Amino acid sequence: MTEAKARLGSLFGSNGTGDNTNDPLRYSAPKEPIKAAATAAPAASEAAQNIIYSSTVNLFKYDVSKKSYASCSPSPVGCVILGNNATYSLLLYNAAKEHLSRSPVTVALQATLQPGQYVNFYDASGDNFSARFSTDVDAQTFIRTLFLTKVHVGIWGGNAGAAPTISATALTKEELSSHDANARAIVDGDSVGVALSVWRVVGNIGSSPLDVVTKYAPFEKVSATDVRKFRVGDKAERISALEEGVVGMKKGGTRIVLAPPSKTNGKDWYILQIELVKVKPHNATDQPSSSAAASSRRSSESPRGGATSSSNGQAATTSDLVVFEQQKEEMEKQRQSLLELQKQVQQQQQQAANVTPGVNSSPQPPLHQPAHMMYPPHMMYPPQPYMPSQSPPPSSSMYPWGGMMGGKSVDVLVLELHSKVDHLIRTSSSSSSSSSSTTLLGHTDAGHTLRGVERLVQENERLVHQIGLQSQQVNAFETKCDDLQTTVTKLMAEKSQWKEQGHLQLAETANLTAARDAALHQASRLHQEVQQLRYALYQTSQSSCTSKPWLVDCCWTHMLEGCGVGGDHVISRRLASLAMTELCYRRAVLP
Repeated sequence: MTEAKARLGSLFGSNGTGDNTNDPLRYSAPKEPIKAAATAAPAASEAAQNIIYSSTVNLFKYDVSKKSYASCSPSPVGCVILGNNATYSLLLYNAAKEHLSRSPVTVALQATLQPGQYVNFYDASGDNFSARFSTDVDAQTFIRTLFLTKVHVGIWGGNAGAAPTISATALTKEELSSHDANARAIVDGDSVGVALSVWRVVGNIGSSPLDVVTKYAPFEKVSATDVRKFRVGDKAERISALEEGVVGMKKGGTRIVLAPPSKTNGKDWYILQIELVKVKPHNATDQPSSSAAASSRRSSESPRGGATSSSNGQAATTSDLVVFEQQKEEMEKQRQSLLELQKQVQQQQQQAANVTPGVNSSPQPPLHQPAHMMYPPHMMYPPQPYMPSQSPPPSSSMYPWGGMMGGKSVDVLVLELHSKVDHLIRTSSSSSSSSSSTTLLGHTDAGHTLRGVERLVQENERLVHQIGLQSQQVNAFETKCDDLQTTVTKLMAEKSQWKEQGHLQLAETANLTAARDAALHQASRLHQEVQQLRYALYQTSQSSCTSKPWLVDCCWTHMLEGCGVGGDHVISRRLASLAMTELCYRRAVLP
């Protein structure tokens, strides 16, 4: 039994000797997968996503029952746009990393910029949210990033070979600023001045949506100081998507626009960021004349020949942003073909020089003047009539044009060919401003040229007038400067006079100060002498007052005479007064 079991087990890869072996005939319950492995896969896919925008906002959700907005979190919530390839999402989460809203970024996702740094949008579940950013710049950056992400998803979101999900026939617009709803919007006939930046959409599905405007320089840029001016509806602007893109804008507003290939050159997408700087509304009286002028221009431009004119008009409206690359390529091909034709003519000329004289012995008519001197380079030379006296040119395989030579000599043909090649080379460099054409030299838009000349003349007149006004202002300033210089000269002369007077007054003050010091010194000396005399008088009076009172009187009398009682000095007067008082006292007391 054991051997049979072992042989049976060997058929299923088991020896059947132990209970711990995996017996194929024994039922084994499926094991539950490890949770760590299950949770690791979303984390890995989450980590592979790129964050192209991150900010904090105050989020409010609309309550349908209360018909009002309620705050979703007491603290600011995180707002990010993340994803990779052509799959991006708008995620809002609170401080606990809980998802409050997550919506895939598609063309249908609409976010509206409102006053007060608010952005209003509906998520994938249909809930209405209002997010308040810290500044207007943050709100504008969010709208711009979301628009670029929608463009990236709309263009590259389809499968390989599938058509883009974004509109390929109409402009896609997004407002980057909020203004008063009652402000006047731009309509046809208004004259505007705009600042713009144009980028061509490049990259692939793996590129970042922001690479279009951050990694590459603008295809064309006009600053706010050097605005581009045009009238809406005249169809005179080279970028037709620009005229259509400003319709509905308000002064001071900013708008970002996606132009599909049908509005550009037929193969490239372009992004235009437009800022409306100046607006001049059209008048009711000017509107009929402008419409009539526009219709006359369209009628003058349209009759260019049957179906070719319609195709050219269509190409002119669509080939705006690219500088006529297709026409340049065609002109280059024609130039190469003409150069090859020139080489063939040179070879033919060399072979004709080696032909025997008997083959073509009839003399050629003399050339009185070279053909390139008789006719301008841009004119076709009239064919010379065939002369019977001349023998026909030899026909060979090297003359594919046969009878097109019309009796002309090889020298004349070479000169004509050189003139035409030079003219084509000159024309090819300046053909970028002409409309699309299938002819060799192309057509020149005379209406655009005349309008450009008129604008240049008006600008020249304005500059001349401005220069005249500035010259008048400069002359007035020079006159004022001369007057001020004269006044300054007078003031400097008066200043020098006042300085001289000040020096004289200082000298006089110094003299008076010296006299005062001398008088004070003399007074001090006299005061010392008086003190000495008084002290001597006092000693004399003490020694002889008892024996000789008359001597005291004589001393006082002598002192009064020596001090000069009749003098003007103040000290002498006081001393004389004291001496008289002392003398009277002596005479009254002493016998």
